[in-house]
Amino acid sequence: MSNEIDSRIPSTSSAWQLWHSDMFDRDSPPSLQASGTNIVHGLYELWLYTLKEAILDNGRASFSRFQLMWGNTASMRADIFVEPFNNLSLIKLRQWAQLMSQHREEEQREAILLKLAQLHYELLQKSSRWKASAIDWSAESREVLVWVKAMKGPQEL
Repeated sequence: MSNEIDSRIPSTSSAWQLWHSDMFDRDSPPSLQASGTNIVHGLYELWLYTLKEAILDNGRASFSRFQLMWGNTASMRADIFVEPFNNLSLIKLRQWAQLMSQHREEEQREAILLKLAQLHYELLQKSSRWKASAIDWSAESREVLVWVKAMKGPQEL
């Protein structure tokens, strides 16, 4: 059995890019929203943009979709699962983040998003996608959203 590290698995030194796609105008090319190094920071940005722009206050999906990429293969991409309607966990997260912003508790809002990013990163590290032939880019985010659904407040993150 080999102890080689799979180069597709992101690390804290992985360079990343966050891309936006307009689902209303499918002919428009994706646009780069942010880039950097450290995949946890990239996942932070993915959660931030998704909560701000990919869902509406009523829980419906908007026409914005975001994906994080850290390489050039299909497995080296992550996005957050957004249903067309009833995104209850995402609404909860969005409300917690907005509440923190309204009360000028920016550090707490950032802490929530950072915790989401760290959970997502840990799930990516252990993901079955690295051995699978078919890849679900939002599988790890679905796990995070299931946890959030059971939470009563941001302090439980």
